[in-house]
Amino acid sequence: MVICHTNSREAITEFHRSVGGVVVHDTIPPEGEMRRLLQEAGLEGVVVRDEPDLYLVLARRGSSVSREGNVGPGGPPPAD
Repeated sequence: MVICHTNSREAITEFHRSVGGVVVHDTIPPEGEMRRLLQEAGLEGVVVRDEPDLYLVLARRGSSVSREGNVGPGGPPPAD
C-alpha cells in the first residue's frame, strides 16, 4: 500500500481545514497511530516519512492476509 502527498502531514491537514466542506475534518494520523492502524489491518514493513515536501507511507500485506484482504488460516498477527 502507498500513501503519498507532496506536502507534510501537517500541511495536508491544514489544507483540508482551509478548503472546508467534506474534507474539513479529514486528517492524517500521527506516525504512531498510522503504524498501529496499518499493523491492526494486517500490514507489515511499514515505512513512514513525513518531511516538509513529502508524506509517504509504504506497507505490504502480511503473510496471514489473503489477496482478498481476508485473514488467512493462520489468523491475524498477534497484538503488540
